[in-house]
Amino acid sequence: LWKSRAGLDEKSMTRLSIAYARALDAEEGLESALAPLRAALEALRDVERRRQIYVQAGELYETHERFDAAIAAYGGSL
Repeated sequence: LWKSRAGLDEKSMTRLSIAYARALDAEEGLESALAPLRAALEALRDVERRRQIYVQAGELYETHERFDAAIAAYGGSL
């Protein structure tokens, strides 16, 4: 499903990216989890969808106690 994401609408792309990031975090760790979020940001134009990606990244960083990176993500930098 991840490889065929280009055909998805922005809502579906956002949901898929967040779900995939969570799964990767559990299985492979934080750095792997951030990859689909970064990829989604390249494709998403809707401000609210992009905000959801940044919030998810911030939450992942917080889980791993990387608080400076979490603050940056919440501020719109990944």
